[in-house]
Amino acid sequence: MQLSTLILPLLTLASTLRATPVPVPKANLDKAVLESRATSYPSYPSDPTFRITEFYDQGTPHSQMVYISFKLTNPVTSQTTSCSFTTYTGGPIALTPFYTRCDKLGFGFGFELIQGGYMLTVEEKWNRDTVVQVGTVWLGNAANIKTRVDTANPNGNFQYFDVPHDFTIRANLWHT
Repeated sequence: MQLSTLILPLLTLASTLRATPVPVPKANLDKAVLESRATSYPSYPSDPTFRITEFYDQGTPHSQMVYISFKLTNPVTSQTTSCSFTTYTGGPIALTPFYTRCDKLGFGFGFELIQGGYMLTVEEKWNRDTVVQVGTVWLGNAANIKTRVDTANPNGNFQYFDVPHDFTIRANLWHT
């Protein structure tokens, strides 16, 4: 007995089998779609947040380098990442547009000057980018930029953004 006499009928049978979808009445179609989406997500808190720790935005002594760095934790997913950005613009503090990637895939941030105020935006995407959690917070204005004075070496002075190092940002969840 040849192998082809066994395989060909099996392949023919496999190609003729088809999965038949279960019909959903037209009136219940929207509800069925929503229910199928809802069952694929875990339950989310009614007030989602991001936790920011070790936040720094400052210059560097004897350099035009400025940098921003912080740790970002999402209590919903229990994921933590480090976010940072460095530039040599010579500005008083580091600014970066949204979306600047963090160390862990799916996380991003931006720190921008918008209408005279400094805004921090953080984001996490997960579940193949079908769930997005985003939070934005106003952290202050130019009055929050201070100068750290090095009395031993005047060239060692640098500017920093004077805000708390640890804080929480309220967030919004989107499902696609």
